[in-house]
Amino acid sequence: MPDYSKGKIYTIRCRTDDTMIYIGSTIQSLAKRWGEHKVDSKKEKQKNRLIYTTINGDWNNWYIELHSLCPCSCKEELCKKEGEITREIGTLNSEIAGRTNKEWRKDNKEKIVEYRKENKEKTAEQKKEWRKNNKEKIVEYNKANKEKRAEYYKIYRENKKN
Repeated sequence: MPDYSKGKIYTIRCRTDDTMIYIGSTIQSLAKRWGEHKVDSKKEKQKNRLIYTTINGDWNNWYIELHSLCPCSCKEELCKKEGEITREIGTLNSEIAGRTNKEWRKDNKEKIVEYRKENKEKTAEQKKEWRKNNKEKIVEYNKANKEKRAEYYKIYRENKKN
């Protein structure tokens, strides 16, 4: 069981540009976490993250330092604190830890709208394909939610009249 009473918030900073700041959290030693970042930067799933593309293999120009001790009772608490600090000073975090889906959508509303505009045809085709492949699911859902759907469409028609 992880010991979150050892929680820490750390920064990874560029020696030549003090505006380049990554925020992270850990319960490990900073030396161990630093080594894991170096390993992660080479992994296929991770190597395209903003922090690693910015560092671009030149770890000599970067260092890790303790931002604050953050003893917590669980991972969620530690992530929430990390997210707060990321919002304040983080510039290289592509994600904000501890952020809810609702907060993410609010923060990315313009990106979502732009994506939908640019990919309207692609999305329509994907939806069409999904409906074609999931006819049984759709029929089951409609049967199971008959009253709910009837109420929805009743309200919808009333609103359209106005």
